[in-house]
Amino acid sequence: MTQPTGPVICRQDAHAFDATKPCDRVAVQFLDTGSPGGNKKAPKDGIIKRINLVAFTKGHFRFDLAKVKNLHGDNGKAKIVHRGPKIDYQSSARIQTFHVHERVHKGEYLAIRSQKTSFLYCLSASESTEQLLFQPVLALNGPFTSNAGHTSTCTMLLRAVYAKGS
Repeated sequence: MTQPTGPVICRQDAHAFDATKPCDRVAVQFLDTGSPGGNKKAPKDGIIKRINLVAFTKGHFRFDLAKVKNLHGDNGKAKIVHRGPKIDYQSSARIQTFHVHERVHKGEYLAIRSQKTSFLYCLSASESTEQLLFQPVLALNGPFTSNAGHTSTCTMLLRAVYAKGS
């Protein structure tokens, strides 16, 4: 099981960001190519039943879903299409499970909003973009917004488990 690297603030990934404010992180890649089946985005419509994560320290985040377009290397555009619940998590080397009931549509990506995150795995040799970063945070159902090259090479240790259909 991959263990988290430690708490990371938005400014550590994007030095131009304000360290006192949250950012949106849209997961566009995963170290092991994603969830079971290799999914980086929802392969079909359904209902997210659980969120799983492994965290270094306790914290919280807002769970969101995003649409992404024009993804090329370090650049892309995203918008938040669903704002989920606030999730409070504990420090644990074990997988934590949070029961939710959130509709997801084919092609949507997992996203989070937080100032500090401790469920990231940062591999210093990684050169691939794992997350698109946004600050100021994206408005719910706002326009597609460019990440202006702000990215993270850290992988979210986060997984959505869902069932097909309604």
